[in-house]
Amino acid sequence: MPSCREPACTSCSEPLAYRAQVPSESAARATNCQDACVQDDLDSSQDRRRRELTRALQGEAATLLADLESYMSDLRGAVAACERILSPTLNRLDYETMQMVYEYAIMSYARFFSSGVRVKLGVDLEAVMSPDALAFHEHVLQVRNKLLAHAVSPLETVIPVCVLSDPDKTDMGVEEVGAIHFRAAWNLKRDVPNLLAIARGLSAILDEESRRLKEVILRELRRGDIQAIYDEPPITFSGKRSVDFAGRRRP
Repeated sequence: MPSCREPACTSCSEPLAYRAQVPSESAARATNCQDACVQDDLDSSQDRRRRELTRALQGEAATLLADLESYMSDLRGAVAACERILSPTLNRLDYETMQMVYEYAIMSYARFFSSGVRVKLGVDLEAVMSPDALAFHEHVLQVRNKLLAHAVSPLETVIPVCVLSDPDKTDMGVEEVGAIHFRAAWNLKRDVPNLLAIARGLSAILDEESRRLKEVILRELRRGDIQAIYDEPPITFSGKRSVDFAGRRRP
C-alpha cells in the first residue's frame, strides 16, 4: 500500500514509486500515471470491441490463408532468432546460448518445408534462390535432419572417461568417473547471415501471396450476405495470444 509520502495513481491505486520503478519525486507523477491508466483502459475497451466484431472464416480460401500464416510464423521464428544472434546485446550471453538460438532458427526454418496437414506450397526455390543460397538451404535441411531425425545426434559425441590420480603426487588410482560431451560448433559469423537472408526472401514471397489472398477474400465477403456474417458468433481468444488481420500482435 502507498504511504503518505508515496503518491498513488488515482486510477490503479499503485504506488508511483513501484509503478515507475524509480523513487517518487512529486505528486504530479500521479497525474501522469492516471493518464497512462486511462489510455490502457481505452485500449482495452477498443480491443474488447474489436474481438466482439471478429468472426472466423470458413472455406478453401480461409484454409489456405491459415496455412500461409502458419508457414509465415515458422519463417518469422527463424528470422527473429537470427536477428537475435546478430544483435549486439546478445554478445553478453555465452557462446553455448547463441548455438542453441541458432539451432532454434534451423528448426523454425525447416518447418516451413514440412507441410504435414498444411497445404503444400509450390514455391520454386530454384527460381527465387541463387545457386549458393540453394546449396545453403539444402545444408540447413540436412542439419535439421541430423538434429531431429536421430535418437543419437551425429552432431554430438559423448565419451565416458575416468580421471586417474597423479602418480607423481600420490599412489596410482582412479579419482572419479564422468563423461566428456563434444558437440558440433556452428560457424555463426558465416551461417547466421546466410540463413537470415534466405528466410527473409521466402518471407517476402509469402507476405505478397498472403496480401493477394486477403484481398480476394475481402472482395468475396463484401459481395456476400453481410448480415449473416454479423450473426455468426465472435471468435474467442481465451488463453491465446492473437494476431489480427492487420498483423498487429495482441496480448
